[in-house]
Amino acid sequence: MGSSIRQTVLATLAIAAHSAGPLPRLNIAPASLTISGISSGADLAAHFAVAYSDITSGAAIFAGEPWLCAVTRFPGEPVFTCAAAEAKIGSPGPGCAGLPTGFAPCEGCGSDGNTTVLYDHCKSRGPGALPLYLDVPTLAGAAAAAARADLIAPLAGLSAMRTYLYRGALDSCYLDGAVNFTAAFFSAFAADPASQVVFVANVPSGHCTPTIDPWVPRASCGHGAGAPPDDFSPRSATIPVRRAALALAAALLLLAAGTDGIDGNSEDAGALVDGDTILRGEVGLGTTAAGALAAANSGEFLEASGDLVHTGRTATNVGDILVAWWPDAPRQDLT
Repeated sequence: MGSSIRQTVLATLAIAAHSAGPLPRLNIAPASLTISGISSGADLAAHFAVAYSDITSGAAIFAGEPWLCAVTRFPGEPVFTCAAAEAKIGSPGPGCAGLPTGFAPCEGCGSDGNTTVLYDHCKSRGPGALPLYLDVPTLAGAAAAAARADLIAPLAGLSAMRTYLYRGALDSCYLDGAVNFTAAFFSAFAADPASQVVFVANVPSGHCTPTIDPWVPRASCGHGAGAPPDDFSPRSATIPVRRAALALAAALLLLAAGTDGIDGNSEDAGALVDGDTILRGEVGLGTTAAGALAAANSGEFLEASGDLVHTGRTATNVGDILVAWWPDAPRQDLT
């Protein structure tokens, strides 16, 4: 999932936490839900689990950050003017005008409208980058204050919640230490952290959800370090192209891309494949499509086929999209 939607989700929740009204109550049986997600979806899962802890029994967080982390300044963390922050990493921080995802307040930054922390300071700072200043009591206190104000559910539900967290050891998006902090946050509320909070961080994968799917090696998750739209395209192309008549396959068009334009470990938004993608890629790369998938090398395969899509940063990420066009295709099962 992309960074822009993650910030949008967190900004929305941050604004909700400072609004005059509480979050809407949902007509759902208590403790009947579990929620899971990766990247921006994991951020959402972590926030939903806190905001609706009265109806949520568990959460699976694949590389995500905890409650209000993105918009909170932590003790000892340096602040910057909005211009200085943008000059340093290419984006203004919370509390600044011009934030790509819309305005979000910066907790602990003051009220002058020109003081901020670095964008993405909870996930892309750490060893090899900038230091992490994360502090569990700061965010736990913010959640408790929101609960006392009836903006979110009482936090008692977190005491029984079971939480699974995952970060690939090669993840270059959520750096080492980021998801540890999320695990520590949920452990602070759990009645028995040792049995309720499980954190896996020793699998040599990238920014991805691990899988036992034989198309994608467990240790790589695709594209060397995980890129769902790129991974999906050659696999999706392979299924109909190999099993359909060549005349029909030649008319197939399939777009799989992320609307943010850049994400994860590549600048590829995704790919637009057609009935000749397999042939072009195999000729250009010198390997079969199945071989490229087995090597988690969809990016180079699609580059060789000339099908990668590059849009540049759009700051309008609403998710990954998949569009297939097959004109005048007969009705038949190709799966």
